[in-house]
Amino acid sequence: MSTKRVSVLEVLLWLLSFMLVLVLLSPFGLGFKIQSDYSALIQQYSAATQLDLRVVKYDRGFYSSDVVIELKLPDLPQLLQLKQEVVHGPVYLGLINQGQSPFIAAVIKGELIVPAEFQVKVSELFANQKPLLYQELIDFSGNIKSTAYVPVINATLETVTGPLMIQSSGMTMNSYYSTATETVSIDVSLPVFTLKNESFSMNMQDLSMSLSGKMGLNDLLVGDNVISLRKYELDAEGSQFAFNNVRIRSVTSDQGGLIDSQAQINVREIFASNEKMGPITFNFALNGLNATSIKQLQSMQKTLDAKVQQGVPEEQINAMLLGEVMGILPDLFKQSELKINPLKIESELGKLETELSFSVEGLDASAPADPMFMLNAMNLDLVFSVDELLMRKLIEWELISNEQKLEAVAGQKTRQSEAAVPMAQKVNENLQGLIDEGLLVSGDGVYTSNIVLKQGQMLMNGRSVDPMQQIMSSMAPPAPAQ
Repeated sequence: MSTKRVSVLEVLLWLLSFMLVLVLLSPFGLGFKIQSDYSALIQQYSAATQLDLRVVKYDRGFYSSDVVIELKLPDLPQLLQLKQEVVHGPVYLGLINQGQSPFIAAVIKGELIVPAEFQVKVSELFANQKPLLYQELIDFSGNIKSTAYVPVINATLETVTGPLMIQSSGMTMNSYYSTATETVSIDVSLPVFTLKNESFSMNMQDLSMSLSGKMGLNDLLVGDNVISLRKYELDAEGSQFAFNNVRIRSVTSDQGGLIDSQAQINVREIFASNEKMGPITFNFALNGLNATSIKQLQSMQKTLDAKVQQGVPEEQINAMLLGEVMGILPDLFKQSELKINPLKIESELGKLETELSFSVEGLDASAPADPMFMLNAMNLDLVFSVDELLMRKLIEWELISNEQKLEAVAGQKTRQSEAAVPMAQKVNENLQGLIDEGLLVSGDGVYTSNIVLKQGQMLMNGRSVDPMQQIMSSMAPPAPAQ
């Protein structure tokens, strides 16, 4: 009796057949696993990004599933919906064309469902293209890598003020979410965005955002964010404003029950009212805020938003919450420290430099609600220096802003009397007022100020003053318009 030998080729064919069946059937089995895990993954991603996301529909298929995600954005009454096709792994050959590995747990292809009331305008704006398309790759560890795209815009819309031209190069967003660290990182790029009508034009170039964050030890979002903009130009009714090369970085971290935050702002150039300023540097740090108090304030804000939506007047809500807020503030700031080091502006008119430190000692929820007790707990050290020409220009800009507000509320007689006084005279009077009050010291074309507050004692440019009286006088309302 002879025994048939199995050739190596037959073994390979059987092995390949088995693998082929496995590949063909595994998407069906993997579909059950994806469905069971997907809602939890969305909840984790929602918490890490501070977005209100939830799964409202999940229709599982053999090779893919149809899903609808609901998204609630702050200050937007409409609920947005995202339509997704979840392609089951473990193999998706379409990724090879994208230069990526085809071995994947799931591929999600999604788009924004435009609400019915916006469909006409969105269709005009995007020339019948989808306003948002995205792809997400979920690996076998649950990590999510996504790419989103808002298409090019070249449209003119009819508005109540006339035709408005909108141009955009299109926006791209790449993000990555790690389930191991529950950290999300997002990079956004918008090369060109322009708005223009008969009396207004705005041009923005090379906007980029790099955001990285996660829920910290105190269930508050912490991370490192950078926003940069190469150019911004605004022309409104003949008034020009522009700035170049802006970079803003903010870092938030937690330690124990405290939250620390720092911000750095750098601007190379600003052009306003035919004046050039720059570079500008601003370093800001607010450390030691109580995390529990921050969460209490966030909860109160949600309550406020809910009552506003119910139609309760905001003044009534603020009156209801005022006592609660005053009870939270001592704990919020009891270990805090504020520093500005420095605020520095250079310009064709001169230079401005400011350094400030502020801290609170011995203040908590058990402290008496006594203004003098709170004042004794505060420490302040402010050093300020500005060249005369720049100081005059800053006062002039403030006066122009105030006059614009006055025009909306004051009578014709008041507006005429204000217009009759030359701007140079107004600037001189305001500048002299600051000197007479002891807030500024003049010398050699430079105005300086040094204010120190410690244990309830205040020194203003070396002169002892009553801090409570100084605070109350600065808060006094302006004289009523005639």
